[in-house]
Amino acid sequence: MQSNSATPEPLEPTTRLVDWLTQLVEIRHPRHVAGWKYRCVEKLVLDRGTQRASTTLVAGADHGVQNRCYANATSYAAVHSVTYVEGFALVENGLVAAHAWCVDNDGLVHDPTWPMGAGLAYIGIPFADSHVQSFNDRVGNVCLLHDAHMDEFRLLKFGLPQGAEPSQADAAASTPHSPTTPTPPLSTQLNSRSRCYKSGLVRPEPVHGSLEQPFVD
Repeated sequence: MQSNSATPEPLEPTTRLVDWLTQLVEIRHPRHVAGWKYRCVEKLVLDRGTQRASTTLVAGADHGVQNRCYANATSYAAVHSVTYVEGFALVENGLVAAHAWCVDNDGLVHDPTWPMGAGLAYIGIPFADSHVQSFNDRVGNVCLLHDAHMDEFRLLKFGLPQGAEPSQADAAASTPHSPTTPTPPLSTQLNSRSRCYKSGLVRPEPVHGSLEQPFVD
């Protein structure tokens, strides 16, 4: 006897990523602290993050060392005049990763860590250069989102401060360019966030469904 049930269509990658983060927020609901704006980083990213499509790196740019996405993205943003982003990405093997990348003025993802196509969907918050610098001066070279505990959870308590996100003028200036001299490999440019790829991020509980728990790339 044949079954009448049809095989469900696979979800589009961005939908899968949003669904995964939403489930994780629901799991963490009992942990919400009274008076805090957000109960977890995932909720902050869902509320304020943007969904992006990826593109190739700037001509002459190399991918950096694996497992150093925060340092790679910081260096790439500085060299190529694009915007630094932290958030979450869906990988081709179905895992969700806490990740960092860059976006250009057209809103396209430049991922200086993973090869093209490895990241299926990206949702993250772009940060203004001035905010990244002031954060580093106050807290040190740690991750803005994924090391929230290093900043007394200010992002979760109060949300994004004024000036944290790029202004329209900043966005207009974020036009990727090819350097006049060859760009050194990003492995030699780990001048910032070189240790934050594993600096205290707690693995959340598994979520029911097809996706696994997130990891830090």
